[in-house]
Amino acid sequence: MADWAVDRILELKLDRDAMEKGDRVSTLDGGKLDWKATVEETRILDCFQVAFSFTFSAALDDDEGAFIVNRLVYAPTWSEARDRAALLKEKMDRFESRKARMLP
Repeated sequence: MADWAVDRILELKLDRDAMEKGDRVSTLDGGKLDWKATVEETRILDCFQVAFSFTFSAALDDDEGAFIVNRLVYAPTWSEARDRAALLKEKMDRFESRKARMLP
């Protein structure tokens, strides 16, 4: 269920603020699924480490549960222009440095 829920959430293409805020959805059995996400930047351009937190409550019995799913998410629209430019410059500088060492 967790992978299915994460896939559906990612299909919504939410902005970063909405992703971190989360939402509550009804399940097929009438239960509730509350979710929110913690988004952290990585050193990979436009990729983010996202921890999805879920809390599930069933409608018909006292079955409740909580779980966390971690995903690496490619989301260029979540990047701040300033941060993206700095990371891109760092990558280009590293590339140029390596290239210079390889040339005779």
